[in-house]
Amino acid sequence: MRQLQSLAPLPVVARRLLQDLERDDLSLGQLASVIEMDPGLTARIVGLANSAYFASGRPVSNVTDAVGRVLGLDLVKNLALGIVLSGPFDTRRCAGFDTEAFWFRAMGSATLAVPLAQALDSPLEHDWVYLGGLLHELGLLALCALCPDAMSRVLSAARNEAVREDTVSMCVHAELGLTPAEAGAVLARRWRLPSPVAAVMTQCGDHEYRGEYWRTNAVVGLASAVAKDLYEEREDSDLRNRWLVALGLPARTVSDLVERHRPRVESLRALSRHMASS
Repeated sequence: MRQLQSLAPLPVVARRLLQDLERDDLSLGQLASVIEMDPGLTARIVGLANSAYFASGRPVSNVTDAVGRVLGLDLVKNLALGIVLSGPFDTRRCAGFDTEAFWFRAMGSATLAVPLAQALDSPLEHDWVYLGGLLHELGLLALCALCPDAMSRVLSAARNEAVREDTVSMCVHAELGLTPAEAGAVLARRWRLPSPVAAVMTQCGDHEYRGEYWRTNAVVGLASAVAKDLYEEREDSDLRNRWLVALGLPARTVSDLVERHRPRVESLRALSRHMASS
């Protein structure tokens, strides 16, 4: 907990991106200039625009092209912020942590959460569910970076014994004294993240949560369960069904969404590998 609370303040680029999230008058040039303040972030955004997942057809060589021709303002704002906020956490010493799977779930959850949010009787703002999908497991990432040996033991044992996701959270608590969601709550407070996103990071995995942003949390939870099923090539899961019940959505909504996204799973895997290695 002390390590989390003593993390450095947000870098200038992250603070600027957070300010830009709710701006309706943000121009392509203004966003590009913020991203170009960070050479590493610039390289990753250009790399994403050139990935097979986005399949632009022509090579992208700069941020302006990446934003204007391939990715779009809203997507780049959220992706850039997700990349910057995950930047402080180096998980290479945590042998049990699967970085590729993490990014698949993050980007898959973000992508799937948008159409799920629109399928509700009262649709949600897509910006918050997308960013919530990207960041919902940031607490897990932080714990793997700060406590690599302990987290490696927990995650390796969970994978070998096929432990359920909610049980993994309890195992982490037994080892470290706090859950990944509680770590996410500390980060959200420390960095003053927007309330809907903070709620998702804090309540990640809790299908019984009914606070102010419970639908945002539930949509991201459902999207995360579907992304995990796609990554592990499973057809269905109990966790997915719990979220469907909470949201009052028919199973057909998810099955149709899965079929539409199945052709893009391999390119999403490649994109996740790119994110994990860069």
